[in-house]
Amino acid sequence: NFGMLLSQAIDIYVTHLDAEHKSDATMKGYRGSLMQFCLFVQDPLLQLVTVEQIDLYFRLKKQIGWKQNSMVVPSMALRKFFEYWRRRGNQVLDYQMIPIVPKEGVQPRVASNESLEKILARCKGSDIYDVRNRAVIMLLADTGMRNGELCSMKSAEKIEDGDISRRCSSYRFGENAVWRERKLSRR
Repeated sequence: NFGMLLSQAIDIYVTHLDAEHKSDATMKGYRGSLMQFCLFVQDPLLQLVTVEQIDLYFRLKKQIGWKQNSMVVPSMALRKFFEYWRRRGNQVLDYQMIPIVPKEGVQPRVASNESLEKILARCKGSDIYDVRNRAVIMLLADTGMRNGELCSMKSAEKIEDGDISRRCSSYRFGENAVWRERKLSRR
């Protein structure tokens, strides 16, 4: 593989990810992150990429306002990429020298009780639409479910009747279809 361009090495690596049955989202995310770096360094030979170039790449991203969490996937993609090529016996930079960008904890945005009361006041009628809207709003507020989670639920994933005495409900959402149980309010 002497003389291989970085872009060619990226294509081979993404093919490897596919063979390992990685998700389409993972392959797309890694390929996009690696190709952005490739454009930044102007597609050199794989063996000529340096840690200094990677450090500069992340430093410049930070200077132009990229948030730390936006750099988590690119740093992981670069580490995994160079680890793959090193394990294949190529003389490439040591992937352990590539910085690991830690993910920052982000506080979820939650409506205050005052905001929730204002929203509920807008649908206080007794017609079917107001009743439906109140139910959806309370379901979102009580479970912590996101709007997108609720909207994309399939009929097989609908809310299960919970134990009424415990005032809870369960729902399933996500790639791994994990059941979540949440207490419901008294409303």
